[in-house]
Amino acid sequence: MYIVKNAFKCITRSVGRSILIGLITLVIAVSACIGLSIRQAAENAKKSTLAGLSVTATYRTTGNL
Repeated sequence: MYIVKNAFKCITRSVGRSILIGLITLVIAVSACIGLSIRQAAENAKKSTLAGLSVTATYRTTGNL
């Protein structure tokens, strides 16, 4: 219980610094989530595009070897 009381006192003593640290942590967390969602969307787009492609090739021999 002492640790919790001490932590709460530390937070309430320097409110401005605590809010700033909280905002920075929030921005980092949101940025990480956005980055991961963009990465996942790119991977899904790549898979769906590759699934829709078909490769056709024709091989001819002329007999003039």
